[in-house]
Amino acid sequence: MNDAGDTDPQPELPTWSLDDLYSGQEAPELTADLEWLRAEIANFRTAYEGRLVQLNGAGLAAAIRAFEAISERLGRVLSYVDLLRAGDINDTAIGRFAQTTREQVTDISTEILFFTLELNRIDDDVLERKMVDPEAAPYAPWVRDTRVFRNHQLSDDLEKLLHEKIVTGRNAWIRLFNETMSDMCFEVDGKENTLDEILNLLNATEGETRKSAGYALGRGLINNIRTLTLITNTLAKDKEIEDQWRGYPNPVSYRNLANHVEDEVITALVGSVRHSFGELSHRYYRLKARWFGVDQLDWWDRNAPIPGDNDRRYSWNEARELVLDAYRGFAPEISEIAGRFFAESWIDALPRRGKAPGAFSHPTVPSVHPYVLVNHHGHARDVMTLAHELGHGVHQVLAAGQGALMAETPLTLAETASVFGEMLTFRAMLAGETDTECRRVLLAGKVEDMINTVVRQVAFHQFETLVHTERVGGELSAERLGDIWVEVQEESLGPAFRLDDNYRPFWAYIPHFIHAPFYVYAYAFGDCLVNSLYGVFASSVEPLLRPRIAAPTADGKAFEEKLASQLSAVQEMADEQHELITTTARQRTGRYLVRVATTAPDINETSIFFLSLLPEQLRPQIVHRWRQRVRQLAVSGHTVFGPWHDLVRTTLAVPGVKPATNARIPAGQVTSLAASWKKQKIDPRVITALVEANPGTLAELAEAYGGLLVKSLAGNQGNDGDPLRRLLLSRESPTWIPHSQTWFYMSRKDKDKYRGLVSELDILAAKSPAAAPRAMVLNDSEELYDPVIFRRGDPTQPGDPVPRQFLAILSGTSRTAFRDGAGRLDLARAITAPKNPLTARVLANRVWMHHFGQPLVETPDDFGLRTSPPTHPDLLDYLASELLRNGWRLKPLHRLIMNSATWCRRSRIPTQPRFSKQYRQDPTNRWLWRAHRRRLDLEAMRDTLLAVSGKLDLTMFGRPVSITDPANHRRTVYATVERQDIPGVVRNFDFASPDTTAADATAGDFFGVSVSVAASTAITRPTWASA
Repeated sequence: MNDAGDTDPQPELPTWSLDDLYSGQEAPELTADLEWLRAEIANFRTAYEGRLVQLNGAGLAAAIRAFEAISERLGRVLSYVDLLRAGDINDTAIGRFAQTTREQVTDISTEILFFTLELNRIDDDVLERKMVDPEAAPYAPWVRDTRVFRNHQLSDDLEKLLHEKIVTGRNAWIRLFNETMSDMCFEVDGKENTLDEILNLLNATEGETRKSAGYALGRGLINNIRTLTLITNTLAKDKEIEDQWRGYPNPVSYRNLANHVEDEVITALVGSVRHSFGELSHRYYRLKARWFGVDQLDWWDRNAPIPGDNDRRYSWNEARELVLDAYRGFAPEISEIAGRFFAESWIDALPRRGKAPGAFSHPTVPSVHPYVLVNHHGHARDVMTLAHELGHGVHQVLAAGQGALMAETPLTLAETASVFGEMLTFRAMLAGETDTECRRVLLAGKVEDMINTVVRQVAFHQFETLVHTERVGGELSAERLGDIWVEVQEESLGPAFRLDDNYRPFWAYIPHFIHAPFYVYAYAFGDCLVNSLYGVFASSVEPLLRPRIAAPTADGKAFEEKLASQLSAVQEMADEQHELITTTARQRTGRYLVRVATTAPDINETSIFFLSLLPEQLRPQIVHRWRQRVRQLAVSGHTVFGPWHDLVRTTLAVPGVKPATNARIPAGQVTSLAASWKKQKIDPRVITALVEANPGTLAELAEAYGGLLVKSLAGNQGNDGDPLRRLLLSRESPTWIPHSQTWFYMSRKDKDKYRGLVSELDILAAKSPAAAPRAMVLNDSEELYDPVIFRRGDPTQPGDPVPRQFLAILSGTSRTAFRDGAGRLDLARAITAPKNPLTARVLANRVWMHHFGQPLVETPDDFGLRTSPPTHPDLLDYLASELLRNGWRLKPLHRLIMNSATWCRRSRIPTQPRFSKQYRQDPTNRWLWRAHRRRLDLEAMRDTLLAVSGKLDLTMFGRPVSITDPANHRRTVYATVERQDIPGVVRNFDFASPDTTAADATAGDFFGVSVSVAASTAITRPTWASA
């Protein structure tokens, strides 16, 4: 750094080129786009304003496509402004250009505001009928996401006013914040530092450097605290006013709607994490303090490198290769996409004065590509940041095919992709490190990153919640904001830290509070989800249990023996844990019932996140299932829980709704009710147990039930009809845990041990070239059962079992339940049974469609009574009978069709007069008086070109390969098909979309001109985008 605070030049660090958007502020393309927008929006408004409800499905689809084109062009202009500004916030010329351009875009876009407002006013049933149209259907996800805000929509005039004022309102305050932070300089040892540089110094190895950096940051914020407090208060009040007008119940509600999650889900997430502060951050920071040899750490040491960390620096090239190699290990295609960011100048990594601090990945628009901004200082955390932002970038590239309207991603999902990129990179760095001390440093760094991602972001969320809640009562002073900040930090960091007054203003530099209120929980959501997904992936040994598709080599036999030994160890621990967890859950029935009887439901009980608990702690999910079971069975007269119902009613308490810890059961109530219970045929053991226990509280009642149920397990072995034993042993029991879910219920210590065993298996499989290839197969589950009907679709309210059997409409009243294993073989036999002619006719219809371009039944996915009949019913029956006669072999059917006179006809329309009548009667060739003119499909075309050039590789079997790889000469059937990333060359040649049924991909021709429905659908409206 020089005296001005600029970082020394680093030639290897790249800066981006924005030429793919516009070549400059005066670019003629930019001026042309703004003019195009003005004209196009005027035409759009003339064509559609006030008329949306009158349009049919195809008309609405055309309007949405036009709106999408306008949205993309607007996004291109704004993306350029945002990225140009991020490159140098201090440049006043750029600031003026950005403000002027945003004002122009706001004026232009106001004229198109009517479209979504009118769309949201269309009645559900009317809109549903429009969206059935094949042209409109691909946009259904966007319409759905747009309409989630319809209940919070204001009048058109108010919406227009808010839209126009945003430039001089909220956005102006955000600009003031950005310029204030960019202008700040933080002096350390006589040198001035930017915000990004001072935050980097807080990670320094030397304690005095960290302390000086922390105090310098605090002084800089205090010097500007009046402005920053005003900005925070103004934007919080602005949000409160708009939320009240729109009717949002909570400050976070808008963000949750935009993220497609309910308020209750985020409440559960925040509650789960806060509940675990003690076992997460508090526990780790106590350990870190011991590493430093102190009882308490100073706040500036929160991110201090641990003792033994040599503060290894990673050059840009090293960081790039680490990330790309990690991505390549997961999926080569992802690494190829990420590599383009480096090769094509899509990244700006050079720290400099005026550049936006932090990091982001901007998606721009689908017709261009994302841009990534990072500030690379060479720390391991900078490598993680690069992996994080490239995760966003790769996701944005893959999503671009969805189009401008549907490429946008909810924050919860977006942060999942980025955090997953971090996880891949960390795992790769850890696997490549053999030194024990270095591995400890890496692991500690990852733990701190996860704490910063989950604990710290939840604390940020809590800070925002408290600030926005208190702001309703009046403006908050800088002192009060500091109080709230310290309060949430003390709760999240724990007693291992000393927080002094210099730390109080640190809330003021967090940009998310200003730019995007309540954004921060998305980081925690993504991290928890990624760790859950990665945990399932890492704890699964299923791939190594698949049958081999080739005999092992001599070297492979040694691998198989070692594999069998390690698999045995994993399976043994899984079996032991399943038995321990299940037995413990049953033995603790009394404790679970006491929790049910005396407490209200806890949000953790229905959380989508499994907590890593200590062995002695009750599992929230089991508590929830006991609540559901008791609620279902505790009715008057039930043979087991009837007395529970009767005694609870005497206390006037409602278990699970109102806490009833101190609720009393009237004295003598059990004795007085015992006679009526006998008449109701209540199980005598229940009556005896309750009379002996004579419970006076609901807790005592629950303990009596728990003791009775546990006692029933000791006797009556094999008596599965015993109602008491069934409550603990049946599949419906709250204590029944599928073997496949054992890992979720393990304690933290046991999870770590189990994951270690599985990791050894992963390493063994990855590093053993002698391992034989394995095939994916279906296996019956360990415990077969009949599915049940969920009452009102609620999985927590199972209804009566439904026998596994074939469809009634095809088998009539004579059908029988499947009994052979899970029923897959029975199902296959029923599908191909001679008395079921439908299967053969459907298959013959599809084979015919493959050869002729149109089926005999025009709806190959639907042979129902309401569809059109076959064009050639006798022919269809004949083909179906031939298929059956040849034992379902397809080759004879192909041979029969391709040797027919119909197949051998020419597609050219004959010029003889006798064909004129046929042409007039059947211009679309529905009756096949001639052949259809059809394109050669991609597979045949590519394989033919390779064959005539002598390069076709006829090798059979093996892994799929990319069709865009110039070195790939294998048959096209081996090409990789990624449904979310269909290569352009594939789409251009009518390759079947993985999400398009055969019915949507039929082709016809008119007047000798080939028309491919599949091609037009795939290119202009990618149907796979909505999957």
